Amino acid sequence: MRRKGLALSKGGPMDTVTVDLGKRGGRIDVAGVRDPATGQRFAPDPGFDHNPSAAWSLDVELARRVATIRSPEIRAQTWQALNNSSARKTAWLETVDSVLASRGQDVRRAGHDGFVLGFVDDEIADFARRMAPTKDPVRVVAMSEQGLLHADTGKHLDEGIALTRDQYAMLPNVVAAPDEVYWDSDHPKNRS
Repeated sequence: MRRKGLALSKGGPMDTVTVDLGKRGGRIDVAGVRDPATGQRFAPDPGFDHNPSAAWSLDVELARRVATIRSPEIRAQTWQALNNSSARKTAWLETVDSVLASRGQDVRRAGHDGFVLGFVDDEIADFARRMAPTKDPVRVVAMSEQGLLHADTGKHLDEGIALTRDQYAMLPNVVAAPDEVYWDSDHPKNRS
């Protein structure tokens, strides 16, 4: 900036900008800003106009606090209560219904918000610590909107491997009480 003789200034107020998705189809509103000097509007690509972790950062903090409860019995009851929350399950089903209503649309239009499916208990957290001793498990299992839409692509529908609404609805219960837990050695990105 010094080399070009530019001065640092504060940006203008944020407003909503409608962005045309081009070949992806449709339009979407994102947070943008108008340059007060030129009147030109600037907006990020869809999905980059907010902090993607904000959707579930409170759940991460909640999980950290629950993990500090000294009594294993009370900690287990708290994980169970969080996982059995009807409000969480209702919010998840609303998300699933929204995704299923958009079947056949381009996955790239998805945002990066994370939807919390549930919290893992001490047994699973201990397993994760044994598998990755240098990491501390966060205990929150989340799925991004993009991941959810990817799982529901036309390709998966054509191959008969896309989940039904009832199967999607079961995911929080699977997180809360899995029959088995596996460690994916081939895809470390999926363990983060």
